[in-house]
Formats: sequence, structure tokens, C-alpha cells
Amino acid sequence: MREELSSLDLHFLIKEFESILHSKIYQVFQIDNTLVFQLYLPNKEKKYLTVILPNFIFLSEEKEGMGESGNFALSLRKHINNSRIRKIKQKEFERIVEIELETKEKSLKLIVELFRPGNIILCDDTYKIIMAKEYKGFGSRVIRPGIIYDYPKKEFNFLELKEIDLVNAIENSDKTSVVITLAVDLGLGGLYAEEICEIAKVDKKKASLDKSEIKRMYSAIESIKNRKIDAHIYYEKENSLDITPFELAKYKGKKFEISDSFNLSLSLHLMHLSKQEKKKQHLSKYEHEKVKLEKIIKNQETQIAGMLASGINPDSNLVEIIEIPELDWFVGVQFHPEYKSTVINPHPLFVNFIKAVVAHQDK
Repeated sequence: MREELSSLDLHFLIKEFESILHSKIYQVFQIDNTLVFQLYLPNKEKKYLTVILPNFIFLSEEKEGMGESGNFALSLRKHINNSRIRKIKQKEFERIVEIELETKEKSLKLIVELFRPGNIILCDDTYKIIMAKEYKGFGSRVIRPGIIYDYPKKEFNFLELKEIDLVNAIENSDKTSVVITLAVDLGLGGLYAEEICEIAKVDKKKASLDKSEIKRMYSAIESIKNRKIDAHIYYEKENSLDITPFELAKYKGKKFEISDSFNLSLSLHLMHLSKQEKKKQHLSKYEHEKVKLEKIIKNQETQIAGMLASGINPDSNLVEIIEIPELDWFVGVQFHPEYKSTVINPHPLFVNFIKAVVAHQDK
């Protein structure tokens, strides 16, 4: 199972997010890098928009217990609670989601960056940054309140790519193969770059293409862009191998299921993984405590096994003195020898203890 969404995955997910347009943000929850936005749709239906930075975004009809929210979510609530989602879109072909919000007083833009290290940024309607989960004040990008939000852009927007753009991208690329050019320069990622090469019947290892290969590749790109969602869940034995918005030649021969919702398939899988991980962590916690207690008990049993009850109260039959014969000197008592000990006439137990200390001081 892939560990992040590609730009193409996001393109198809956004199409399904149209169902939350005009919904109201009622609450925001956070645990570490996971934020959940509780939404009320116009028909009173409740949904949850989950963001797992920097890897995933999806819609679901339930949420797992989030407990207390982090400081970022608490601050974000003050700005966006009771706002309505008016528009949701992908920024060009980047792994960035822009959500336009409307409150009674103003319009806001919530930006979700799904490239590493991931970020959530709240801006006003002019893209001036109000707050962000992570601030950055050095390097090529600056993220801090009061400045205009900007994002790293690729030279070509895959969704608006013309045949001449494809020619230029390949001819001007410094990559060693056409599949890497598609994956990196056009932002497709390896999976879909290989799929396009497969559909076009082009050797993915070639660095340059002739005119007929260019035409076949451009035709493959157009077919990928215009596909309808026909989500496929692929399996390796009984485990999920991948979830894609449509059938892929790469997985030909693999066991699969079909769903009419890419988002639903993805969300169910991710929530299942999350529950499994929490269960593992829960069990791990108690397994750790169990091992710790077993070690303590074993040490106690070892110590008890070597002990000798050398003094027993004849009236109560309680052990008053214990010794460990294997040690040079070890005596434990239940009674109070200090009550019968003075400086002039110390109790024999203390006298012998001091003698043993002196005898062992050079050992």
C-alpha cells in the first residue's frame, strides 16, 4: 500500500469532495499530525474531513476518538467554526488542496499541503497568512503571519498539458529516462508515469521519443486525465496492495474489488489501518507492563528461593529474621534492634554489620 497520495490521486479525490460544498464546519479535532474537521451538510448529514499530514486527505462518516485537541486545532476553531465550505479545489496539479470558507463577516482560504513535511495554512481572501501549523522563516519559502501565501509550482500543469508542452518537457529534461520525467517534472509519481508508458507502448527507460511515440504518449495522458472514477482495490494474498481511482495495467492478474467511490475505498482502508495500529499500541503498552512485572516477580522469586528463615516468632509463627547463606553477609529483620542498641552497648546485629563492611571495603 502506498504511503502517500499522488497529484493524480488528489485530482480524482477532489471530484468526490463536491458532496461537502456548502457544509458547515462545526468542530476541529487534532492528534499530532492528524486533523479532523466535523462537517454538517445542508441535509443535516454529518461527515468528517480527515487530514493526515503529509500523506492523506479523505472524507468519512465516522471518526475515531480524538480526545483533547492540540493547540493548533484550538486556535483554528476560533477562526473557522461555523464557517461554510463554498469551494474546494486542487492548486493546479500540485499536492495542495484549497478550501474556500465563508463566515458571517469574511471569506477565508484553508490551504492543505500534502507534500513533505506537510502543512495547514489559514489565509484571508487575499492569501495573506493568518496562521499555520508549521512556520518557516528561511530558505526558498517563508510561511509566517502577515505575508502572502505562495507555493512551489512546476513548469507544466499536467491537467492543462498540450502536446507541444510534452515535447518541451521531454526535450528539456535532465532526467535519464522518460518515466522519471513524467514522474518528477510533470508530478505524476512513479505509479502513473509507468502506467502512461504502458498504455502508450513506450519503453520507459528511453530518454527521448520520436514523433509517433510522443503522439501515443500524449494520447495516453489524455485518456488518463479523462477517465471516470472506477476505484480498484488490489490485493496481494489477503492484504491490500493498492487503491487506485481506476484500473491499472501494472496490477493485471492481481485480485481486486471495484467500488464507485475512490474516497470511500481509501477512507475505509486508512481507518482500518489506524484502528489496527491503535490496537497494536494498546497491546504493546500492556505487553511492556507485563514483561516488566514478570521480571520483578522473577527477581523476587530468585531472592526468596535463596533466603533462609533463621528466626521465627514461636508465639505468632511469623518470620522475624531472614538470611541469604550464599552471600557473605545478609540479614533482614522484622523486629527493631535499634530499640535495644546504644553507643556503649550496640546491638550485635549492627556490630556484625560494621565488621562485614570493614572486611569487604577493599573488595
